[in-house]
Amino acid sequence: LFKENIQQLIAKAQSVAKKVIFIGLTEVNEEKIDSTSLFTNAVIKEYDGYVSEAATSAGTDFVSMRGVLDIQADLEDGLHPNAAGYEKMFRTIVPFLK
Repeated sequence: LFKENIQQLIAKAQSVAKKVIFIGLTEVNEEKIDSTSLFTNAVIKEYDGYVSEAATSAGTDFVSMRGVLDIQADLEDGLHPNAAGYEKMFRTIVPFLK
């Protein structure tokens, strides 16, 4: 279902925008999040792959976030980026906006 939803989202975005850019998923610090969380790096890698494949197949840009963040220093709570993390993400994404 996730794959189908991403494909539909891309199609809708392309129908209203000249350029569509998909941002990849960030890794998490599994030591800081609940051990029952669905947000594991293995799951994130799998879903990130689905998004990357769908974006590439549809001819849209995909900006990978793999390796952009230091999961020890750039995640506020193990899951969400802090200010330094968002800054790194911004610097990675901005070249695709030009």
